Amino acid sequence: MSRIARVFLVEDHPLTSAGIRTVLNRADVCEFAAAVGTHAQAVEVLPQIQADIALLDISLPDRSGLELIEPCTNRGLSVVMLSMHHEVTLLAEAFRRGARAYVSKHSAPQTVIRAIHYALHGQRYVCGMAAGVLLDAVTRGPHTKGYTQLTRREAEVAVCIASGRSTTEIARRLFVSTKTVDSHRLSIFRKLRVSSALQLARYSIAVQIAE
Repeated sequence: MSRIARVFLVEDHPLTSAGIRTVLNRADVCEFAAAVGTHAQAVEVLPQIQADIALLDISLPDRSGLELIEPCTNRGLSVVMLSMHHEVTLLAEAFRRGARAYVSKHSAPQTVIRAIHYALHGQRYVCGMAAGVLLDAVTRGPHTKGYTQLTRREAEVAVCIASGRSTTEIARRLFVSTKTVDSHRLSIFRKLRVSSALQLARYSIAVQIAE
């Protein structure tokens, strides 16, 4: 990561909160502007801090962490959601409200760091577990109508693109060449009438498949 990110952490489990802070501090990628455990505390502290990134737990004891996304983005923070849950509806709602990244609490520390990096640079990111849920929804789930014009492989590539993955990352993930990925990208954009990864992500929200 090119610069130190100032992070606002909202996580109600003390051990999880301490673990996140320890890992990120050791990686020397961020400093913590504040760390709280409830929605009410977050709303109270938010106007008083200066931060770049909000790490928000979805399941808070008083209200949903999803309700903090808009207040955070309104103050210029990029939001990374932390969750044990990866339902398609939760993913879609998080990104619809303005989240930049979605990471499982089971993810490796490097995944959280990568999500912060993407969010800090205005890009979108989902962890492998969440991407798998999105892929299942595209290929077998009830919301396939938005991707029926794509082949199965194109649908896999579409999810990866909408999740913020680079051509090289997609190629490695799907065991194909970068040229093959580029070919699928052109076909996807043509069939869905989009011209960028951001437009594809927005399209995915509209059909409640990805961000």
